[in-house]
Amino acid sequence: MAFISIVIPVYNEAKCLNDLTSRLFNLEKGVDDNFEYIFVNDGSSDESGEILRTLEKNKANVKYISAIRFIDSSDSPKKVLMTAGVNQFEYQFK
Repeated sequence: MAFISIVIPVYNEAKCLNDLTSRLFNLEKGVDDNFEYIFVNDGSSDESGEILRTLEKNKANVKYISAIRFIDSSDSPKKVLMTAGVNQFEYQFK
């Protein structure tokens, strides 16, 4: 059995989150692997944060990280956010 962690960066994606999560959760059907989904919100100004907080409360294998843009970072904001998500993996590399 594999442990699969998926990091999803989010920025003002409220309109497509329901469709995205439905498709992601369908991956679990008929598969013996364990999935975890880590959503990293990069300061959305729409309802993305509220949707993801609710999802995290209702689904045990969903994690939600609320972040701000890392303007002063020498790395790109996407890289910093993806790294923040990877650092939340429940299933660590061996």
